[in-house]
Amino acid sequence: MHYAYTSHFCAPEAGPAAWPASRVCFSGGWLAAPSTGRRQPRPVLGAAGLVALLWLAAAGAHAQPARGLCLGPKTGFSLAGLAGDVTWLHGPNYRTRQRVCPGFSEGVALQIPLAARNETSLQPELLVTRTGYRQRVTQTAGLPDGTAAYSYRQNRMLTYLSLPVLAQMNTARVFMELGPQLDYLVQASTDERRTTEFTNQSSVQQEHRAYSGRQQMTPLCLSGVAGLGYRAPKGWTLNARYYRSFTKMFDAPAAEGASRVYATGVLLQAGYLFRLSRPPRQGMAGL
Repeated sequence: MHYAYTSHFCAPEAGPAAWPASRVCFSGGWLAAPSTGRRQPRPVLGAAGLVALLWLAAAGAHAQPARGLCLGPKTGFSLAGLAGDVTWLHGPNYRTRQRVCPGFSEGVALQIPLAARNETSLQPELLVTRTGYRQRVTQTAGLPDGTAAYSYRQNRMLTYLSLPVLAQMNTARVFMELGPQLDYLVQASTDERRTTEFTNQSSVQQEHRAYSGRQQMTPLCLSGVAGLGYRAPKGWTLNARYYRSFTKMFDAPAAEGASRVYATGVLLQAGYLFRLSRPPRQGMAGL
């Protein structure tokens, strides 16, 4: 026979009200086993089981109090751009390079709890989002006779009415969110500065154009959103999100490559949630 040290630890469940009722116990170590001369197999804990134990331990030790229905304002700063076949966006004779476009968002958020202690919740939002893209386009082939070089810079700002509907998984302070977002294009504004260099002249011709460009864009877009956030004790929230559209960005592309271009970006938001209703008492749940 051989023996090994065994440890045993018991911890109360989360919440002061649950302490007299039950306990959560963990034990570890080797138990006594007959010596047969063969090597005893060791217990193996799978990755899924380990993640589940860690999540349950975190939720139990840091479970947040139920808050009920909440509503509040949100504001944010974004960095947006284009994803997909951007290089040949304007055709094979043009080369496109893009830059990050700053923007902002403002609106309201409604948080609907889906569990008794708000472990999961649903958060629809109504936002006015100002985003867009910046690009520099250079013509590399097919230049007209007498033209040495041709390029232009284009800044396009887009104003959307956005409706994200996100599922949230909450711990004490940190939450994860995932869900779809529907964007309706309200307004577009385009600013272009074109530069032309000629072979027989030393001067450079510059032209400035300002127009809408909304007719080139898809008016209704569907995107996917994923994010991570922090909830302060007094109702303040701070979160970061990444989004990418599933819908093609250009409705009437001038070139073949434009049909494979999508909107993408990151968003940093701050908000405050007011409690609209208090959660029901646990003792009244069965009445």
